Amino acid sequence: MFHNLNTIQSLLIQRPKARRAVLTTVVLLVTCLVVSWQNLQFYLLYDFNVLLALLVAPFVLYLREPGVYSSRYGWLALGFLAGYFFLKIQVCFYLGAMSFLLLVVESRHGKLNNLPLFVAALVSPFTRFVSQVLGVPIRLELTQLAAKMLQPIYPGIEAKGNVLHLGEATFSVDPACMGLNLLITGLLGTLVVIAYHEKKRKCALPFWMACVLAVLAFVLIILSNLLRIVGIVIFDAPPETALHDFLGLFNLAVYVWLPMLVLVPLVFKGLDRLLPTKDDATLPSKPIYRQRWPKLWRGVTGTLMVLILASLTYFNANREDYRNNMVADSLQPMEMAGFQVTVTKGGVCKMLNGKALIYIKPSVGVYGADHSPLICWPGSGYSLKNEREAVLAGHTVYTAELSNADGSLYTAWWYDNGQHQTTSQLDWRWRMMLGEAAFQLVNVSCESEAELQRQVGRLMGRQLFVQN
Repeated sequence: MFHNLNTIQSLLIQRPKARRAVLTTVVLLVTCLVVSWQNLQFYLLYDFNVLLALLVAPFVLYLREPGVYSSRYGWLALGFLAGYFFLKIQVCFYLGAMSFLLLVVESRHGKLNNLPLFVAALVSPFTRFVSQVLGVPIRLELTQLAAKMLQPIYPGIEAKGNVLHLGEATFSVDPACMGLNLLITGLLGTLVVIAYHEKKRKCALPFWMACVLAVLAFVLIILSNLLRIVGIVIFDAPPETALHDFLGLFNLAVYVWLPMLVLVPLVFKGLDRLLPTKDDATLPSKPIYRQRWPKLWRGVTGTLMVLILASLTYFNANREDYRNNMVADSLQPMEMAGFQVTVTKGGVCKMLNGKALIYIKPSVGVYGADHSPLICWPGSGYSLKNEREAVLAGHTVYTAELSNADGSLYTAWWYDNGQHQTTSQLDWRWRMMLGEAAFQLVNVSCESEAELQRQVGRLMGRQLFVQN
């Protein structure tokens, strides 16, 4: 009886503290969103992936050590914001704000597991950029591999760009076959499996091992897409059919989630001796430094929060200065006879006449996101299809077809620094790291393929840039 009375008295004493902790958390979270919203709204795009992440979050995130407070995400937030200041990489601002939100939770309620930042990163601009830009060479390579795998069954099949041709039938490997939705769905499913076994075994998977499993899941997603393409041809399942969608979900479940359901428990079993559990008697209820110097800990954490909020406020107010990581370059586009030339505030040079539309987009840093046509054209209301790497006028370029309600265009693009032309993201970034001149993106669009080839040959055959 006395024990029960003591328990009730303890709860009555702690309840006001719990209410204050929740109220403080809400105030800090709202403050963070208010001081950084104008910047965050460009990155927190309301779409299927954000909605899916919100639905999955309760199954992935949990308080692993309630009452054991931590400021680890505060230092991480400062690191991200320092990177944003020096590198002007947009995703650093986003991850800095997300890290602050995690700091608020861990400094008021207790330590979370090691997966929250994975969820935040999956719906970040970086994942979107990687999927939309690097997804093209991956899809082109998958199309070639699928054609080779199918040749013993269909000797006449051939791959042209991202399209498989089998007699009169064509099968297009569209962005959905290696797109953002499928990538995030596969990785979020992997995180759910990891979180389930963390709760079951009362231990957290080390961050490095979670990274290894995420990379492995990414490789399995690519493999599942390859087998999906093969299945689409064998079962003649064109897009926008129930069979097409079923094959996608089937391959994702069988070749990604099922292996993870088998592998993750084995990983935990192998690491049991290395992972401390909540039942471990040697695990303190609070970190030693917080027990010995609680006022100092609170002071350091409070200072971290003030610095982070001040940084977010500053960057939000001066967001135009950090919009893109432009590189100071002495090369400027040459004037071309017969073209009307305009230069936007962002430094994009637009050349237009009755036959062609040319964009020369300014250089970005080695780690910056370039103005890829794969992102800019869809943002202008166009859809892309038949993307491929082609040789026009003796030069290798990326080509695609653009279409909207008003009609269609043929477009080509490459990267150029006045001395070297390339289509490879890795190539131009590596060359810039070695000290070569900054690369600018050249994008040419015409109403016919013949005119596109003529314009590309004309541009490749002349000096595009002059010294500023």
